[in-house]
Amino acid sequence: MQTVKFDAFIGKNRLRLGISGDVSRGEVTRSEGGIAMMLVDPVLSVECEGIDFASIHPDVLALIGVLAFFPVLPETDFELRTSFPVSANLQAALRRPWILPGVSVSGNGVPGPYLPKVDTVISYGGGVDSLAASILFPGIPLVHETPLPTSTATYTDVVNAILRRQPENWVVFDNLRQLFSAWGLPLWVAVYISSLIVEPRNIISGTEMTGTYLSGGVGYKPRNADVWYRVFQTIGVNILPTSFLSEIGNARIVMAGGRMNDAAYCVKIDVPGCNRCTKCLRRRLIRAMLNPKETVMVDEFVRSESIVEFLATRPLYYGDVFIHAAGSTARPTWVNEHIADLIEAHGSLAFHDAYYPDAFEHFGYPDELRKMAEEGMAAVGIPSFDAATRKQFETYSQL
Repeated sequence: MQTVKFDAFIGKNRLRLGISGDVSRGEVTRSEGGIAMMLVDPVLSVECEGIDFASIHPDVLALIGVLAFFPVLPETDFELRTSFPVSANLQAALRRPWILPGVSVSGNGVPGPYLPKVDTVISYGGGVDSLAASILFPGIPLVHETPLPTSTATYTDVVNAILRRQPENWVVFDNLRQLFSAWGLPLWVAVYISSLIVEPRNIISGTEMTGTYLSGGVGYKPRNADVWYRVFQTIGVNILPTSFLSEIGNARIVMAGGRMNDAAYCVKIDVPGCNRCTKCLRRRLIRAMLNPKETVMVDEFVRSESIVEFLATRPLYYGDVFIHAAGSTARPTWVNEHIADLIEAHGSLAFHDAYYPDAFEHFGYPDELRKMAEEGMAAVGIPSFDAATRKQFETYSQL
């Protein structure tokens, strides 16, 4: 049987978690986007002031290792060994279809049960969605992950300065996005590593309904039952996405709070917006829809060949957002010309102007957190789905 080993090296305010053994040495494919890559650094480095890494529950340490190195773990039966004690609960969490169905976990000793040190945190990327979450759930601390500098590169993250206005927040430095030859998260749920080190009961995740329920704008295909959520729950951590709102709904919350200029929504981390990527274009269209004075932001957007090609693709990625935002602006923009067929086919998509109450039940929101969110949405005039809106949402298909 193949064997994989996790070794933890813990110092003041820092963790080094190394992987060795029968891991893939060749090219692997990232599950999101199918990007080919290779492991280039077998040691995950995590640093954060104020965190006692030595006291982190061993099951959480092992889960962090799995999230960081998941693309190179064996797809067949293998034994996972750790240099620290883990409980039988870890194997129960990981041994699932689509996760690690053939894993056998062995550790040195048996730890006690996972006891959360913090009730709830917000996994804070700094974009519109997580900023909206921080407004809907005031007083809950934020956890932000940012790249560690290397011998050849340093990184400027515009979100760090915003978070440091409040000392109760955590800024976690790591090399997670540099572990593989292709820059980025090795796995979509790896974004929660920074929150896991705080050891919370709940992690609120600033997300939106298009990604969770509409397959990126293609059509209604819920992902709320993704097995990864069960993995976290078995360990003792609840992931609570804010998928009851769309990107447009989240932007309404942020704009009503007067915080839109604090939103760093670009794919780049060193600028709030680059004026060139598809995500920036989508966010600018939303801003133009909500505030006609900001339509000029769309007018000034760089209309590169790649942007024009992107707008011509069908199905269009996050097409539901483009349709509703572009079709609802007080003054049509150049984007309307490129997606006229979609606007004509769908017109207004009312579900972007309301919230999906079922999401609270899908993700098991505690009553007090649900109440906070619903009161916050009511305060800015965002209603719950009515029967017609629900039907439009649950039957939506872009093509």
